[in-house]
Amino acid sequence: MSDDEINFPRLLKNGIKDWEPLSWNLDKWKLELNRESLEIRTGKLNPAFNYPQWETTTKMNNVPSGDFFSPEYQNSMVEKGEWGYFDYKYMRDLFPPSTLSLFSWNSLGLKDRDGMDSTLWIGSQGAHTPCHQDSYGYNLVCQLVGTKKWILFPPNQTEYLKPSRVPYEESSVYSDINFHQVQRNPVHVFNKLQYTTPYIVTLRPGDVLYVPRHWWHFVQNITFSVSVNTWVECKEDNQSRLEESLVRIQAALLSQSISRFYIIYILNMDTSSSSLPIRIQVLHNIYP
Repeated sequence: MSDDEINFPRLLKNGIKDWEPLSWNLDKWKLELNRESLEIRTGKLNPAFNYPQWETTTKMNNVPSGDFFSPEYQNSMVEKGEWGYFDYKYMRDLFPPSTLSLFSWNSLGLKDRDGMDSTLWIGSQGAHTPCHQDSYGYNLVCQLVGTKKWILFPPNQTEYLKPSRVPYEESSVYSDINFHQVQRNPVHVFNKLQYTTPYIVTLRPGDVLYVPRHWWHFVQNITFSVSVNTWVECKEDNQSRLEESLVRIQAALLSQSISRFYIIYILNMDTSSSSLPIRIQVLHNIYP
């Protein structure tokens, strides 16, 4: 590919038509996961606030696997005005090697990469992540069940997207713009967005999306959705690691100077999560 092609998103229709999991129904997914319950992050489809729906505004719930994969449960979530998703960064902890091998990226030019190096995303209608920019690598996303909308912006339009490191999350830069409820943003935000050139794509089963390094993206499920992605390292990541290290030091210093009450507002995580004390301590240990 040329430099222009490498630096621009690409949609590959039916790019994983040879993947066996593409044929799995929801009962098969439930069987393969082999878990009695799933830890689901839940949020509101129409929250009252005008800022993005950070993780601090959501909740974690244990839901029986059979329920989460059933149409009845999914419909009830929509009726209650809620969404939920289950994501697992390390698929190698979910499936045996024989199953992981079914998620092979070889046909997409990534030799010897499969589910061992992939992340699983399962979510209901309306589930979404705030617009953000990943610090490392490029991203390949495979859609397996349902449909999902991606809105992407190039790195050179960052100034129009209100970038912020608060809430802080390792290797993610967030936008303060609420793309889930665009109409709730202030007028001056719309005035800046008119200078952007978003790339909007809907992924359907079998589709593969290439997300170039540092491209901003807002992602939302149109229907119940299952997708798998892998982040691929780039040589430029070394510079990004240095930059991220400096940001972590700043976050550590900040977390030492304010109370726990306020820390929960600067970390992008659910305040009820049992990992909160651990993640605060990790920050403190960076700069004791």
